[in-house]
Amino acid sequence: MVMQLAGVPEDEAREALLPRQFGVEGNKHMHNWDYMPSVARLMGMPFMNVHYPCDLMMERIVDAHVQRRLPKTGPAAAVQNMTDILLDIPEFAHAKTRPAREWT
Repeated sequence: MVMQLAGVPEDEAREALLPRQFGVEGNKHMHNWDYMPSVARLMGMPFMNVHYPCDLMMERIVDAHVQRRLPKTGPAAAVQNMTDILLDIPEFAHAKTRPAREWT
């Protein structure tokens, strides 16, 4: 978990993710994650998830950004520190969604 690598205690990290977790759990319309690849296998067709490489690229960008900023925060990073660090990334800063609440 990125927040734990940044020094955020596990209980704070879990609490910070709760609002988003319940939103995602309420959206379980696709219970079988292997559905599309299974259909492709049955049809003898190649299948590639084109979103996965983008996920990996963004994970690397976010991780590199967090690692650059963490030394400025110090070893006792809090959820609010991580939120501030992530909101420095333009894609997050200009997103229509915001953090669930301010952390102090």
